[in-house]
Amino acid sequence: MTGLFTQYKGLKRENYILFIGRIVTNLGAMIWPMMTMILNKKIGLNATQTAYFTILFGIAFLPANIIGGQIADKFNKKWVIVFCDIVSITLYIICAFMPISMYSMCVVMLGALF
Repeated sequence: MTGLFTQYKGLKRENYILFIGRIVTNLGAMIWPMMTMILNKKIGLNATQTAYFTILFGIAFLPANIIGGQIADKFNKKWVIVFCDIVSITLYIICAFMPISMYSMCVVMLGALF
């Protein structure tokens, strides 16, 4: 087990910072089950409407990932990751102060795209 982590010993400080940033950002994946419950219980969508909403944004992730990859290839990868993480975190914080509505759910999903 220790051999697994020793290969990462001695990396640049920036790598560790990006690692921690990615972990925090990927914790956002935990919003999907909660999003389903919010759409269903709080907003009042039925199962079909909730499924359409989540499928629509799931499909939107494909071009977002492709575009993000092209931007990261064209510009400094570290700064693209940091910028996109800041945008997504900012959108999540804004949603925390918004009343629950379809508009706030769209802002959360937009944050997830970054």
